[in-house]
Amino acid sequence: MINFNIFKSSKRKRTSKYIRQYGMTLKQIAGKLNVAISTIHYWFKDPEKREWLEKQLKGIK
Repeated sequence: MINFNIFKSSKRKRTSKYIRQYGMTLKQIAGKLNVAISTIHYWFKDPEKREWLEKQLKGIK
């Protein structure tokens, strides 16, 4: 018997790294800073922007 469940998309069972690190989803972070989600991804890749972003997130919590 073939198991076709492997072809279905499954929902993640674990929390995202943003929730673990900052207590907010990526969508919530983007909403609080009034920017797009893709912008947040870009900022986390850039070391200077990441440092600035982490300071902003500490102020929001």
